[in-house]
Amino acid sequence: MQATYDVRVYKTEVYRGSRVTTYRVRWKAGDKTWKRPFRTAAQADVFRAELLAAARKGEAFSLATGEPVYWQRNRPGATWYEFACAYVDSKWESASAKYRRAIAQALASATMAMLTGDPSMPESQVLRSALVNWGFNTKQRSMAPGELGDALICLGATPRKSRSWQIRP
Repeated sequence: MQATYDVRVYKTEVYRGSRVTTYRVRWKAGDKTWKRPFRTAAQADVFRAELLAAARKGEAFSLATGEPVYWQRNRPGATWYEFACAYVDSKWESASAKYRRAIAQALASATMAMLTGDPSMPESQVLRSALVNWGFNTKQRSMAPGELGDALICLGATPRKSRSWQIRP
């Protein structure tokens, strides 16, 4: 991620429309100017103060978002299923068949423990089988047949163009 320390925060702009007044905070990070609208002056002042505090502390600002870099650390990363699939994919090439199966079984147990008791979910035995045999199998993740494929879809997994599965956010 590219970052800059060259930041300027400008006065809040007020736009009085025929129905709504909008308060816009404007700042510049690097060569790009950023604007964020707010409905109330208080919201705009708080956001502007946070930008100023970050700039005064010498925090780096992202060139992609215009926001301080540390604000992006609080954003959620991958879902559990994406993380587990990435782990399986990283171990796949160097693991023996029995070790692959053990990894799939362990991750399926952890995944089952994280699920809520939603009545629309398939039976736990079907879902566990779908995860062990298909969901946590790098080579066959996108080829789950019938009921097992439906179980993965109920889990929130959808086929991607790369023919792997992911949980929708």
